Amino acid sequence: MKQKPSQIITSLLQLSLIFAIIYSTFTMNWETLLITVATLILTLVPSALERFYHVRFPHAIVLSIVIFVYATLFLGEIFDFYENFWWWDDLLHFGSAIGLSLVAFLVLYLLYKSSVLKSPPSVAALFAFSAGIAMAAMWEIFEFSMDSLFGLNMQKSGLVDTMWDLIVSVIGAGLVAIWAYVYLRFGSENIVSRTISEFRKLNKKPIDHTDEENN
Repeated sequence: MKQKPSQIITSLLQLSLIFAIIYSTFTMNWETLLITVATLILTLVPSALERFYHVRFPHAIVLSIVIFVYATLFLGEIFDFYENFWWWDDLLHFGSAIGLSLVAFLVLYLLYKSSVLKSPPSVAALFAFSAGIAMAAMWEIFEFSMDSLFGLNMQKSGLVDTMWDLIVSVIGAGLVAIWAYVYLRFGSENIVSRTISEFRKLNKKPIDHTDEENN
């Protein structure tokens, strides 16, 4: 099967991490090794979710997750993008909040279409918003843990950095919640509706099969 450009980019990014792991092992740069291994593991999470839970996500979403992890840990920590570009951290948290909230909404939408779960548009939008904020909080805990356990500096300016990360995450998750509500309530065309269309095509068989059983 011919790979899509997004799949090729994902594979190239993961391959670069493998080379970085080998290089940092030979040079005994243990901090770089730790960050690179963590980055590689996190980039494999979307594929693991698809394999174990049989839910397929659009390639663009998978690539977005991989790029976020790559940009956050590999580029941000090893190549000092956080120091060189003042907007780097805020941009990543804003984008991640949008992506994670959208993924949460897609999962809820799949359950809704399968008649496993029924909820009004407002609840679906709130779920997407809450999921995005929850993941943002988990990421801040991860940064704090890495700094405390391994002496890294992922939090940069400490509390100020954490609060701004959460603020931009709230904005990003809020936008997805609004988009999701508008789509479910009025069926208008937006970024959520286009993503949902692709998501439904990828997961058409399991949804249709469940619907037939319910009927």
